[in-house]
Amino acid sequence: MAIDLTLTGHEKDLGGGFLVRRLLPHARQRSVGPFIFFDHFGPAEELPGANHDVRPHPHIGLATVTYLFDGAMMHRDSLGTEQLIEPGAINWMTSGRGIVHSERRPDHLRDVRYLNHGLQLWTALPLAHEEAEPAFSHTPADAIPECRVDDARVRVLVGEAFGMLATLQEVTLSAYSQRRDKATGQESDEYLLSVSVPRDGWEELNFANLESVDVVEALARFELRRSMTKTGVFSPVQPF
Repeated sequence: MAIDLTLTGHEKDLGGGFLVRRLLPHARQRSVGPFIFFDHFGPAEELPGANHDVRPHPHIGLATVTYLFDGAMMHRDSLGTEQLIEPGAINWMTSGRGIVHSERRPDHLRDVRYLNHGLQLWTALPLAHEEAEPAFSHTPADAIPECRVDDARVRVLVGEAFGMLATLQEVTLSAYSQRRDKATGQESDEYLLSVSVPRDGWEELNFANLESVDVVEALARFELRRSMTKTGVFSPVQPF
């Protein structure tokens, strides 16, 4: 597969000198699928007494995903959640109609020298869920499925890959087309198909022998949104 575009991040101070390299949004690529922000921070040495806390701030209409390679953070939010975020765990915060949260240096590391290194992504929620109740979900590192693919260790943090499903009870799969506006040069997504699959139905699919899976029959078993003419022309739909 040819590389269409290579993005380079720019530094952004989130407060208190906490720097991230922001790859999305980019002048040439506003988003990738549902991902509208992609921040990479570190590896950065945290010294005793340094204060790079991200103070309380609000979010609406999106979800944030935080993943650490090294270090630790203490997450607190307006739901009353207090969760220590450590390497290898996945942390999904749905802001919905509104949430306030902070990410601070844990008390047990205040006087310790350590490395902080991780990712935070912002995910746009479908319009139907933008006003959903806010929520926070933490999955520890030992609960995340993983496998070997050739010489690579693969961990499925969100969604599905290589027949493995992350710790979700329902999967939404959507197919979309990216079209570039000739006037602005910006790309936009048009969803053409969306299917909602419960976990038990997903696990019944034979991913070890995909050639045997009848795609039409499989889609018909689940809740499907699609608008297609008899001649095979798709019209945009609202995804789940």
